[in-house]
Amino acid sequence: MSFIYLTPASLSYLTQFILALAITLFLFNRLRRRRDRALFLLTAFFASMTAFAGLLIFNASLLPFPRLLTVFAENPALGLALAAFIAFAYHFPQRYPQHKWEMRILLALSLGYFFWEVGFMIFRYNALLGQGTVYIRPPLVAYSIPVITLFAPIAFLRQTLAADPRPVAWWRKLWKPEGKGARGARNFALAFSIPVVLGVVNFLVFFGLSLEVIHAAVSIGMLLTFWLLANNYVNFIPGSVDVASRLSILSLTLFLALIGAVGWLIAPSYIQTFQPALRDHQTLRFTPNGTGGYDVSEVDFHFESDLGEKVQPQTLDENGNQRVDFTFPLYGQAYTDTYVSHSGFISLGETFRSLNLQAPSIRTPTIFPLLISLDSDPAEADSGLYIRQEPERLIVTWNRLLTYAQPKTHYTFQSILYADGTFEFTYNGLPQHIFFDPNSSPSDTPWLRGVVAGRGEPLHELPAGMEEPADLITISRNGGTPLLENYQLAFRRYLHAFMLPIVWVVIGGSLLTLLVIPLLVRSSIAQPIQALAAGVRRMEAGEMDITIPVQAEDEIGFLTGAFNTMSAALDDQVRNLETRVADRTAALLAANVELRKLSVAVEQSPSVIVITDLHAQIEYVNEAFTLVTGYTFEEVKGKNPRLLKSGQTPLETYKQMWESLTAGKTWRGELINRRKNGEHYWEYAVIAPIYDVEGKVTHYVAVKEDITARKVAEAKLEQLVVTDPLTGLLNRRGFFQEAEKIYARSQHTPYELAALMIDIDHFKDVNDRYGHQAGDIVLCEVAARIRDNLRPTDLVARYGGEEFVALLPRTSLEILLPITDRLNAAIRQTPIKFNDINIFVTISIGASVLTAESTSLDELLSQADQAVYQAKQRGRDCTVIWEAKD
Repeated sequence: MSFIYLTPASLSYLTQFILALAITLFLFNRLRRRRDRALFLLTAFFASMTAFAGLLIFNASLLPFPRLLTVFAENPALGLALAAFIAFAYHFPQRYPQHKWEMRILLALSLGYFFWEVGFMIFRYNALLGQGTVYIRPPLVAYSIPVITLFAPIAFLRQTLAADPRPVAWWRKLWKPEGKGARGARNFALAFSIPVVLGVVNFLVFFGLSLEVIHAAVSIGMLLTFWLLANNYVNFIPGSVDVASRLSILSLTLFLALIGAVGWLIAPSYIQTFQPALRDHQTLRFTPNGTGGYDVSEVDFHFESDLGEKVQPQTLDENGNQRVDFTFPLYGQAYTDTYVSHSGFISLGETFRSLNLQAPSIRTPTIFPLLISLDSDPAEADSGLYIRQEPERLIVTWNRLLTYAQPKTHYTFQSILYADGTFEFTYNGLPQHIFFDPNSSPSDTPWLRGVVAGRGEPLHELPAGMEEPADLITISRNGGTPLLENYQLAFRRYLHAFMLPIVWVVIGGSLLTLLVIPLLVRSSIAQPIQALAAGVRRMEAGEMDITIPVQAEDEIGFLTGAFNTMSAALDDQVRNLETRVADRTAALLAANVELRKLSVAVEQSPSVIVITDLHAQIEYVNEAFTLVTGYTFEEVKGKNPRLLKSGQTPLETYKQMWESLTAGKTWRGELINRRKNGEHYWEYAVIAPIYDVEGKVTHYVAVKEDITARKVAEAKLEQLVVTDPLTGLLNRRGFFQEAEKIYARSQHTPYELAALMIDIDHFKDVNDRYGHQAGDIVLCEVAARIRDNLRPTDLVARYGGEEFVALLPRTSLEILLPITDRLNAAIRQTPIKFNDINIFVTISIGASVLTAESTSLDELLSQADQAVYQAKQRGRDCTVIWEAKD
């Protein structure tokens, strides 16, 4: 009896297994010669994927019980592969310190998933082999696989960003990475995204896409993924890989992809020709015999039209079975409890989990009128499971139920259990053609028909004494046990006969591809290329008179002939080179004299001179650079001038600078930079591109001058222009420069802005009585008290003479009077000291508040000026708020 039953999925997984195994052996061979952690991790990934593909072959090729032994081990193998690949991602092209904790977290998650799967696998093996119980994986764990799968491309994208040193946006680095390592990491992310896309493709079956086309696409996609990963690594590792090896792997990939796709596309036509030995409008009777078994015979067709009561979902137990109080003897033992399932079976004595049908044997007495997963059709009222109980018999009818595999196909059959131990199966509504899908669960199509005593009978083998599948009548006559027709077994044997020659073609073709292609490539391509490469190496060693035999008139022959012509020309050039070299040497010596003069001038220049390459990496600085910035040439060599950035230069300045330089123009402007000690300084810079003899930009040169002293002087001068020299407050000019900004910001609801005009009462008397020196002290003290009693955000200035002005943002009329009262009190209550003399002064304040009708700052200040005039008329030492007159 065959142990393997091949399917199109077996063929597909076999192609993936062969390619993964070939790549694993190739990488392992390199690992023996070159110890490298990244190579070890990639080899571990492909070895795990080889094991995973091998388990998938058994998953698709074995019968339910031995299949479970491989299914339980699939996810640990996949988890180990993902953990190895994630670790490899953080080692390619190299390890980056900034990703250390990120790598540890993702590895911990992936390894945690792996160890959980190992523990659950052991638990499932123990339950299956010990109690015959089958457990499925929790949905949450199943959903975690796509999440963990995404860790790898995310890690490669992060490595891409780290490997690309350019100061550009992250999306530009991912779109077009620069550098060998960055491109390699990005390509790994793209290659591993194919399985993610294939997962999305699987959902297209719900939109009408052919299942065979989807399976073929997945098969080709996985082969393409394996090849891209291996080829990408080969392209970026040091050391050469010969052409023969590359073409062998490519040829093997194409061959396997073609055969795998053909298997998926041609198998359905053959599958359509299979029809189980299951006939509609038939009644089979099982009669107990004297040997303790049953005689099966076909009797006149009869179907009980009175179906009885429909089973409601809420009455089912935890295993989806309906309990019935009916005593029935089976194989000589009477059972008082009968359990009926939607899935076409009746168990006796105890409820039964349909999942346990995948166990190697059955330990529950069960009758199988037709084992198949069924459910009610919501579109038909009479669709459902019916039970009709009488004193001497139990009638169970599966009426117009739908199957998951063929959602538009109905099944109607009936089983009658008689109190004397006889029972019958009647079929009154089977599909005209039953399609078997090798990729679906066995119970999605008719699986078993018959009866078992529940004494450990095997469920997935032919009955004892039978060499070929047979019907129940034949099995009972020949004394076969158990008394079961296994349609899934018959179908798999039928399909296996078709798939076996194709599998041999795959195995034989793969061996030929790996053995013959390298020989052909080596003789027709590799050897001519190696001869050409040897000639190049001889030329590099100094030998010029080289002639390589042309072996064929093809592209390689053309290159060989061109090499011979070039070799002859170079030999001629070398023979006449000494004269030209002598002439050139004299010219270079003269040029070097001029260059030394220029070098001394540049080195001794008081201006800072910086030369960078096209990537803005510093190649030269003169001594003035060190004097100005504090950095030596060794500290900045190979670095970007941005290390001098202070953060105070507007970004628009840098934008304009690079727009000019990339356009090949000279840029002039001012920058605020930072010295090594942290001190900020101003510099005037002239930056220009340097061109080679072909007119291409090769470098940038910057000539800079420290203008910090000039800028400080300008700032002091500007401060003097806007500051009152006596009080230190802003003068009228400085006030209006800032006041216009505050006024513009207040031009919206709720218009909270107030203006104060403040005048020292009887200030002329102070000057006349105590002198102008005392008057100056009074002005300074009043200015200080006004400033101290207003908010830091308020604007205060000396408006002229003894008059001050203040602009108070975010100030409404309600809070204005307390402020003016505080100002009056601050001036009035404390005398001003002058040569042991107490001088008492008061102030008059005029205030105005911004309204929606205000038209300008001048209008607001004019209103405050009018109000201060009114305050003086009212006796001074008070505040008047301006009010518009009707």
